[in-house]
Amino acid sequence: MCDSDNNKPFIVDTSFTRRSVVLTMTSAAAVASLPACAAAAKVTETDVMVPTPGGSAVSCNQVLYNLSRRGIEFDLLPWCRDHGIPIMAYSPIEQARLLAHKTVKRVAGRHNATPAQLCLAWVLRQKGVIAIPKAGSPEHVREDYDALEIELTPGDLHELDEAFPPPREPQPLEMI
Repeated sequence: MCDSDNNKPFIVDTSFTRRSVVLTMTSAAAVASLPACAAAAKVTETDVMVPTPGGSAVSCNQVLYNLSRRGIEFDLLPWCRDHGIPIMAYSPIEQARLLAHKTVKRVAGRHNATPAQLCLAWVLRQKGVIAIPKAGSPEHVREDYDALEIELTPGDLHELDEAFPPPREPQPLEMI
């Protein structure tokens, strides 16, 4: 069993949406002890989320998710869908590291889109997934918005899966 002396909650992240302010809360002790416990007992984020006080009121789960960080697709994303909890993908373009990838550029070119738009379109193609891309100017906000118009084909998705394979087994939750 995971336990600690310091189990006081603290705010990890604050996200703004049109309708609400989402506070993601956890405890320092739970976060610090989770990796060791998870290795010993195969505890996952989903095992901890709902039983935690206030966990049943989770309005979204903000996680690192993009083409190169797909670990949540194996278990966390389906679990959240089954429980009606949206995923909020942070770093959807992997801090700009995906923008120069040859497959991303090729697929984006077929859609007359930028690589950033392609990466956003890939994240946003799924029901229950939202993204929080960085936008430093009104022009950048418009460019991000235009990613919603991109409809990826099965061929596009296959090509992206070849370059960025989906997980075949549970993965540790990644963070940057």
